[in-house]
Amino acid sequence: MKKSTIITAFILMITYTSCAQWSGERIKGNGDNTTVTRNTSNYNGVHCAGFMNFKLVKGTEGTITMRGESNLLEYIITEVKDGELHIKVKDKVN
Repeated sequence: MKKSTIITAFILMITYTSCAQWSGERIKGNGDNTTVTRNTSNYNGVHCAGFMNFKLVKGTEGTITMRGESNLLEYIITEVKDGELHIKVKDKVN
């Protein structure tokens, strides 16, 4: 009985997380590659989340340069929280 309860709970958890991924808005790139520069306050660390390629290079502090398809870059959030730069995709966007 205990084993079947654990298996059922595991299957429900997998199903829920799989469905949660598809509930967001799907955005496809338009093929128009562009570069965007954003300004930030000072930070001491970087936290990157999402399916993106990140390349950190030494540059001017307070400036971030992002390259990508023009219609996708608007969904990338860059913000400094507690001295750490957070880079992520806007919530509910796949």
